[in-house]
Amino acid sequence: MGIKMLEHGQAVGRVHWELVDVETGKVVQQGEGIIESPWMKFIPKFMRPWLFNRYPHLLGQHNAIVNHMRQTLATAMIGTSVTFPGFIGIATGTGDITASDTALATPVDYDGANEAKANDSKSKRGLFTSRFVTQFTTAEANENIRQLGFFDAANSGNLWAKVSVVINKTSSERLNIYWYFTFERRSGLAIKSGESIGTSGNIALNTDSTLTFASPVTILRIMNNSGTLMHVKLNGGMDSGTVPTDYDYIIPDGESRELLNEEIEVSTVHIVMAEAITMPDNQVSIRGW
Repeated sequence: MGIKMLEHGQAVGRVHWELVDVETGKVVQQGEGIIESPWMKFIPKFMRPWLFNRYPHLLGQHNAIVNHMRQTLATAMIGTSVTFPGFIGIATGTGDITASDTALATPVDYDGANEAKANDSKSKRGLFTSRFVTQFTTAEANENIRQLGFFDAANSGNLWAKVSVVINKTSSERLNIYWYFTFERRSGLAIKSGESIGTSGNIALNTDSTLTFASPVTILRIMNNSGTLMHVKLNGGMDSGTVPTDYDYIIPDGESRELLNEEIEVSTVHIVMAEAITMPDNQVSIRGW
């Protein structure tokens, strides 16, 4: 789940989840932590991530960072020892989520004995994001899950955050929960200062060409005015010098791509295109901060 400050200052939480078939290892279903509006059933599934990223208010009720989290973080800031969260609980109940909530609606013991499962991993993503990953095995959380909660203990813990979901898990599936907390700056407060830097290296014709930043960047802009298609991969090479299949994205002629959320550090940019270009050049611009 991420906490993103929108233009009007509202904090919005997000969770990403996926069900994985244990026989094939393939993701059979995935989604975001939201309550879908009734009209969403008319929107194709492949369109929903695009809508969610650009117009989150259209998809229904947002996730909630409840009052306990706000109060506890304020206490931690003045030096008081606190117990931070690290457990995810499930529930089958529904209903409105409010800031004053202290529990899930109809909570269910995920393994028949414990209310919440400990995170499998905790890591920092970029400068301002914490990520918590928890996996429920085939023997766990086999319920029609309608709420997830973030707690500070396996049993009788305090609720820090809460999200509505629609997950119907069976014993043939694993459930992966990715819960993000991003502490955004206010609008107009710069993350970085100073001018952009470019890459060293050149682009060879139909070759996986490596362009390198002198120091890693977390804000990146790539513009393609070469007259040909550009395949791009960040921090790693591609499997082909003509038509790669493991690229991160394609940039058509006359278009650009930007990385603005500081989720990853970029040290190298790999390019494959039907054009040889000596950098720097006005046909291709790769700049970072």
